[in-house]
Amino acid sequence: MKQSQRRTGAKRRRIAAWCRHGAVLAALLMATPVVAQPTQQLSDAWVSVLGGVPGAISWGHAVATRRATLESLPVQQARLRAELDTLVASARLSGNGALSQGLAAWRQAIADADLTRSRTPGRHDLPWIAADLRRDLPLTAVASFALCEPPRWVEVWHLGGITRVRWQSQMTLAGALSTLPDNATTKINRAAVISPLGELQMRGIADWNNEATGLAPGARVVLLLPEAQGLRAALPFPGTVEEAGWVNQALPEFLATRLPGEECQLWDVE
Repeated sequence: MKQSQRRTGAKRRRIAAWCRHGAVLAALLMATPVVAQPTQQLSDAWVSVLGGVPGAISWGHAVATRRATLESLPVQQARLRAELDTLVASARLSGNGALSQGLAAWRQAIADADLTRSRTPGRHDLPWIAADLRRDLPLTAVASFALCEPPRWVEVWHLGGITRVRWQSQMTLAGALSTLPDNATTKINRAAVISPLGELQMRGIADWNNEATGLAPGARVVLLLPEAQGLRAALPFPGTVEEAGWVNQALPEFLATRLPGEECQLWDVE
């Protein structure tokens, strides 16, 4: 038992030293696949790629992808495209061409998403692991891990399409939405906010339920589609019943698997 405790303590001290030392991304890091050994864990992989590189890391934009996440994404992507197909057609047939075009932009972005550049929502960074080694993942369960440079944008999915708003210090959800065209938020009461860590929050954005919400660089926002209320004749998408509600749930979950930036150094685990 004492020997095991000594090993754990030594590993924690070694990880803490690397966290203090840090590293830069840029082209200095080699994109060499990390080979998983039976006894290796994610913390070992992090340490192996950070050696000898000076500088600092934005650990809030460090990610990892479980193999189970990667395996589930094709089905999610395909169904999202199918449900959006239905909503695009419904909006077009009802004469709402602007809404149809906006949702078509959502559909295209989902179709173009590179599933090999994904992440499992949540924290998987080295300082977080060092705080409690029970959080460490066996490397055999990890498909890839990555370090991203914090971007200078916040991405908003709204009824008119997708807009990247330039991030500013102390940016709020209300501030980001104020930069959109007036019709982008018409009759929308709620939004899903996805943090760079992939955490989801449902926030009110109407006058009667507005909730103050800060946005970090790389956050994504989905303005939730109006759903069926009352009689079928009042449906926002004629001829549909459940599609908008399903997209409201599934789209934020899918976006939580996207990398929190574009300048990312990714390592595949073999």
